[in-house]
Amino acid sequence: MWAATEHGTIGERMSAVVDALDECQKKIGTGYLSAFSTEEFDLYEEVKAVWAPYYTIHKIMAGLVNQYLFANNAKALNMAIWMAEYFGNRVIDNIKKRSIAWHWEAMNEETGGMNDVLYTLYTITADLLSGLHGNTHIPIVVGAQKRYEITGDLLYKVF
Repeated sequence: MWAATEHGTIGERMSAVVDALDECQKKIGTGYLSAFSTEEFDLYEEVKAVWAPYYTIHKIMAGLVNQYLFANNAKALNMAIWMAEYFGNRVIDNIKKRSIAWHWEAMNEETGGMNDVLYTLYTITADLLSGLHGNTHIPIVVGAQKRYEITGDLLYKVF
């Protein structure tokens, strides 16, 4: 709505929400930001019954990225990058702890539009895999591999 109207009050409220979320993220101190605890992701990674936690993370990250794209809120972009780093590290740690096959099993749950928001983040940061935030893109590679396994499209074969 703000992008269409640039109404001052709406812009102020959007910035206030980002500021409040930034305080929460900084207090947690890891890059994680969600209404539920990280234990939901522990269950997800253990392939146990859990509601779709990545669905919520996608929505939070997409909102932050949109705050940057439509309102030039650099704080929101930095928050989304920090979230991506956190989850990239979770994926790497889970694969190291268990296996890539185990990770694929966990991926059989709803993940929302994580690939979409991570690709969008990539287009903004132009962060290469060998760059400072390489872990940001691990979920993208994981998603591409899954696409190859399902469709057989060689463009997405990464392993």
